[in-house]
Amino acid sequence: MKEYIFYILFFIFSISAFTQERQITAYRTNEEIKIDGLINEEAWSKAECTGDFVTYKPYQGQMPYKPTKVCVLYDDRALYIGAILYDDEPDKILKELTMRDQDNGNTDMFILQLNPYNDKRNVYEFKVTAANVQTDIMISDGNYDYNWDAVWQSGVTIHENKWTVEIAIPYSAIRFPNIPEQSWSANFWRVIRRNREYSCWNPVKQELGPDIEQMGKIIGIRDIKPPIRLAFYPYISTNIDFYTSAKKPVYGLSGGLDMKLGITKSHTLDLTLVPDFSHIKSDEEELNLGPFETYYSEYRPFFTEGVELFEKVGLFYSRRIGKIPAKYDEIRSMKDDNYVIIDNPRYARLINAIKLSGRNEKKLGIGVFNAITANTWAEVKDSAGNIHKILTEPWANYNMVVLDQSFWHNSYVNLTNAFVIRPDINYLSNVIGTAFKFMDPSNRFGLYGKAAWSCINDSIGNNDLDNGFMINSGLGKLNGKWQYVYELNLLSDRYNPNDFGYLQQNNIITHHLSLSYNIFQPFGKFNKMSIYTDLDHHRLFKSNDLVQTKLLLNAYLETNKFFSTWIYLDFSLSDHYDYFEARAPGRLYRRPAIQSTYIYLSTDYRKVFALDFRIGAYLDFIKRNGWWGLIKPRVRISDKITLIYGLDFDFDHNDCGFVNDTIYNDEIIFGLRNVNTITNSLEGRWVLNNKMYFNLTIRHYWRTVDYSEFYFLNQDGSLSIINNYAQDHDINFNAFNVDFMFSWNFAPGSYMNIMWKNQIFSNEIIHYYTKMPSFNENLSNLFKNDQTNSISLRLIYYFDWQYLKKNT
Repeated sequence: MKEYIFYILFFIFSISAFTQERQITAYRTNEEIKIDGLINEEAWSKAECTGDFVTYKPYQGQMPYKPTKVCVLYDDRALYIGAILYDDEPDKILKELTMRDQDNGNTDMFILQLNPYNDKRNVYEFKVTAANVQTDIMISDGNYDYNWDAVWQSGVTIHENKWTVEIAIPYSAIRFPNIPEQSWSANFWRVIRRNREYSCWNPVKQELGPDIEQMGKIIGIRDIKPPIRLAFYPYISTNIDFYTSAKKPVYGLSGGLDMKLGITKSHTLDLTLVPDFSHIKSDEEELNLGPFETYYSEYRPFFTEGVELFEKVGLFYSRRIGKIPAKYDEIRSMKDDNYVIIDNPRYARLINAIKLSGRNEKKLGIGVFNAITANTWAEVKDSAGNIHKILTEPWANYNMVVLDQSFWHNSYVNLTNAFVIRPDINYLSNVIGTAFKFMDPSNRFGLYGKAAWSCINDSIGNNDLDNGFMINSGLGKLNGKWQYVYELNLLSDRYNPNDFGYLQQNNIITHHLSLSYNIFQPFGKFNKMSIYTDLDHHRLFKSNDLVQTKLLLNAYLETNKFFSTWIYLDFSLSDHYDYFEARAPGRLYRRPAIQSTYIYLSTDYRKVFALDFRIGAYLDFIKRNGWWGLIKPRVRISDKITLIYGLDFDFDHNDCGFVNDTIYNDEIIFGLRNVNTITNSLEGRWVLNNKMYFNLTIRHYWRTVDYSEFYFLNQDGSLSIINNYAQDHDINFNAFNVDFMFSWNFAPGSYMNIMWKNQIFSNEIIHYYTKMPSFNENLSNLFKNDQTNSISLRLIYYFDWQYLKKNT
């Protein structure tokens, strides 16, 4: 009978809990708190504690599988969280060791979310696993920045009937208003991995939108001052590079400094001097046959951490800074003119970069970014032995200023200005843009958008030819079971943000309609379901000519065994009038309408063996057809060792595309081709403890392009066959990379990284009468190409001013 009364009371409480914001009062202590996970200091017994967590998924609003209790302390230095996670089956607590910031392991977890400015947009998230592995994330407008790294403490202890967590968040790790009494939005989460249950302290409804908009409050934090936030990260790096074409290895030694300085109570200046990025992950190189620039992910820490404020309008693509020099390929081609290339740097050298960012008490975010790259010179030797220095990329200054105002109901307005100047060639690019979002009080309906104006003034002085604009705006029901949106995307033919940003194409107008239905609660044998449809209509901005109309139907299902399925159906309702493939203004290629579908399956990652599987097909009912897929098994050998193999393939038959022909200079040549792409990858992790790990990544990308027919492109977008065309355009391209790293977090914020990189690239032109190599033949020939092997050691140490001051 008591059990029934308990459940009835819990049900009544749960209903009322969803209608109000929970609060917990932090207790001030002068006692020193040792972060060991024991929660045995006297101060914890005096602190206010809270529990009564409710489930978030798979079931929503129910009593959790196991109870949880959380207490909050603070002093003049830090905020302390003590969590007791009851579990009378401690042998079933999952605790796989993972690398730092890898929160997808097979492990139980406790999570703290903090939003000191209460703007429902910018949240600090701190995660601790049952193996005491830390993850910290900066969440901003739905973007999760895992590269943001704070220095904080955590301790975990597993007992007979529970596991306990202690967390200390120094005030120097976060930003908060300078007011007498703090009231911080917060939430506490628990993950019980063995049944994949998520529960939280302040109830969260999935249909009401993101969890960061549904938080409780930590109150009662009084008379704390934002500390002097000053931290130094000096580093030293050494490397040795081996080139198979060189007689001797090349040695390198460098040093530099990263610094963080809190210039006001809410604003932080990040600075990097003489940066070294030899230890970062290798790019995933591809053979690009399309008209648009390849997009590469950013791996350099300075450009990935804390940049969310600069990304709101879409004008910040940090790979522009230290990019491949403009004349890099031109220098490479000089080898064919009997020049010897002595030095041709692949990237422009970064001298320094700074970031200033923060948000004041009035929820105004301010960001300033500036970076300077040096002149980049190549050296070549002619047939007479004379050495020539050639400027391949002039020095440049990249600058961005951002103002971002938050206000009611998760709404905001943003103003961004991006500025690039190359003084030596009288080149200036400026883009000013805005972004906004307005939500109604229920947080269901909203209006959002972006707009920007670009202006380029080069040495020719034709700046009026390079003024353009962009408008993107949407309106609809953004949360709830039923969601619907109309969106307009308009880019003028002269809009160009690409000196600092990334844009594939301009001169386009897109009308977008979407409708979705979502079930967030388990039903039958399913945990959740989403069904949605998109209708897109594309036209040219300048001439209003039709480009394409497409209909997309998608469905997602997750079973109660955590087996996930995605089904996609993509229908072209018109031919594709492609105005970009020809690489000539105003020229059109009329592609037949193509239809495609694929299914994606993902099994339960709690299992020792799990599998991601995707298979798809496409055709145009005339000539072109293809199929593609992914097979990605993963094996958890132990709680320390995981292996993941990936096979990604795409067999595109009878594709038709642009050919870079040098014979018919007055004509545009297209070719009918088979494009086959196979990517094999292997990831391996051996995590020794929560401070040390080995990480291995091997990737082999292989693409062949085999032409069978060649055509002239006609003015109406059709093709006329060329008889007896005998030029060589078949390609056999390979990119092979090995990244093997050992990382040791030997002190808070301090790391020693040792990395070995191996790189092999080949881009072979195959004679039209020669057969493409088989997979085994290609792999055998691949390792006969020149290789680059690099071994680097990087040591970085963290100095915190507050710690130094305390101990002196």
